[in-house]
Amino acid sequence: MVPRIEKTIFWQTVQEPGAEVCTLSESESGWIFSGTVLTMLAGIPTEVRYQIACDTRWVTREVHVAERRGEANMELHLESDGAGRWHADGNYVPALDGSVDVDLEVTPATNSLPIGRMRLSIGETAEIQAAWVRFPELTVESALQRYTHLDEQRYVYESQGGLYSAILDVDEVGLATRYGDIWIRNAATTAAPLG
Repeated sequence: MVPRIEKTIFWQTVQEPGAEVCTLSESESGWIFSGTVLTMLAGIPTEVRYQIACDTRWVTREVHVAERRGEANMELHLESDGAGRWHADGNYVPALDGSVDVDLEVTPATNSLPIGRMRLSIGETAEIQAAWVRFPELTVESALQRYTHLDEQRYVYESQGGLYSAILDVDEVGLATRYGDIWIRNAATTAAPLG
């Protein structure tokens, strides 16, 4: 099936060494994010590869993560029924009940999921539960998060009960062009026309 849109993004970290290449593909069955993150985790060079499959409503359905950190290799496979019930590596995880989106701690790509799904009006705020994947352990926990749509291309993202917040500048698809003082987009290409 030929994608209706395929957009590739290159993000670079602002303060710490790190970079990511992510491709977002849209087809009739939904959205797929495929990314590779190069970073340092606890002082060890790390490569993270991920793929996230969403339905046409931007609801996360399946997540694959592979992490190579030094000589250690780890993998995580998440599946969601789209209604807030999750399995991790085949095991039901009741603690994630109610989570609709996945949030991979090492990439700004997953902030696009609730932005695309909720389509908040300017000035509107919404809270969500996310399946938050922590690195380098690849553990998953439920996290309460809040998004506020400031203007046409800016959101405020908050988590940890408001202890953490960042301004997200986004493009027309909802992909970050800047994530606070952590990530900045250096390049993007679109292989197929939008719409």
